Amino acid sequence: MCLLSVGLHVHPDYDLILVSNRDEFFERKTKRAHIWQENPDVVAGKDLELGGTWLGVTKTGRLAGVTNVREPFKQERMKSRGVLVTDFLFTHDEPERYVKKVLKEKDQYQGFNLITGSGDQWIYTSNRSLMENLDKGIHVISNAGLNTEWPKTRKLKQKFEYVLNEPFTEEQLINKCMDILQDDELARDDQLPNTGVTLELERMLSPIFIKGTEYGTRASTVILFKRGTIRFIEQAYGPNGKIRDKVDISFEVLKK
Repeated sequence: MCLLSVGLHVHPDYDLILVSNRDEFFERKTKRAHIWQENPDVVAGKDLELGGTWLGVTKTGRLAGVTNVREPFKQERMKSRGVLVTDFLFTHDEPERYVKKVLKEKDQYQGFNLITGSGDQWIYTSNRSLMENLDKGIHVISNAGLNTEWPKTRKLKQKFEYVLNEPFTEEQLINKCMDILQDDELARDDQLPNTGVTLELERMLSPIFIKGTEYGTRASTVILFKRGTIRFIEQAYGPNGKIRDKVDISFEVLKK
């Protein structure tokens, strides 16, 4: 997953609203968001190559999401970053305790950003920076550190903040969030970050929504935590932004 924003306690009706885009090669085998057979408490998509996931929730109110850090790829064999999410969803550790375990093994992974949360404890961490508690507000992550000012993160935060301050119905809110996630406007060259890739690639990766033939946005996700219920909506895409199937799963949060 390459872009994620969380609104914590900023909407009168929702404890948390998360919006995200997963950018990946279209040939990578993936299963849409679903209730996992091996653990029916988990709702998430699945990477069928390595078995992990990029974003998921549980029926007990846990959530985790991971993005890559854009940096030179290490050739040595590393652990899958998707396991960082599934391990949290499968365990009962408090977020802070879990993150401390992860940081002990941080050098076994390529660069990552990780958000974990449950109840009133929400934590950001990375193996390229320190652990940080997420306070009330809107937080954005792409392929650099938390709240790094890239054109896509700045635009997403501005648009997300506007939507959260409007009196929309739930369906209107979801549709507005999906509209934001489908913004494919390229950033100007003078706004682009310098992450060590070519200018052409920086341009292609600069929008909130990436349209490509081999690589691009494969799914947009909106997650709502509302007074003991969770709703998980995922819209899938094919090459060049072609709309595919949509998943909409709702459930009541189980008492621990």
